[in-house]
Amino acid sequence: MVEPVLVATVRVEPMKVVESDSVLEYTVHLHHTASSTMNAYRILLEIAVPHSYATLLDASLTPGMGIRVMNGNLTPSGSSR
Repeated sequence: MVEPVLVATVRVEPMKVVESDSVLEYTVHLHHTASSTMNAYRILLEIAVPHSYATLLDASLTPGMGIRVMNGNLTPSGSSR
């Protein structure tokens, strides 16, 4: 059985020294490698950011992707971060 090969890339803006009250924008892109040809199902991607600091912009999602944002305590790892 061939399995998909996925890569997650993360970009943060601004790329400079920031003050404690600065807003940072994280962009996470999850995609197949060039050689990956199988569909991927039931993907878990946990990002270590306290839930109170995270905002998911609906306009940035691909329709039908089934993205959920959960508090760290509710994630499969159970990590509250």
